[in-house]
Amino acid sequence: MSKELIKITEHEGKQAVSVRYLHCFLGSRREFATWVKDRINKYGLIENQDYIVIDEFVKNPSGGRPLIQYILSLDFAKELEMVEGNEKGEQARLYFVEC
Repeated sequence: MSKELIKITEHEGKQAVSVRYLHCFLGSRREFATWVKDRINKYGLIENQDYIVIDEFVKNPSGGRPLIQYILSLDFAKELEMVEGNEKGEQARLYFVEC
């Protein structure tokens, strides 16, 4: 696969994926905050080991809350896409295996 399906970045020397981007790619219909918290709890992800949280203050002329960004290790990104159980999850699994 030459086409980048999901952007893989590097964080502290390890491959990582934006959970927000993964959620979007997988086409989940659940609200992001609920989906990510459910996945963290259900699969026992450990903050600062399996994922990190970054508060991003986005400038919004009408106000608003800060955007919380989750960065996930590549290993757990693979696991989350596999349990999604849809065609996009299968595409992501094959892509991550190749990476």
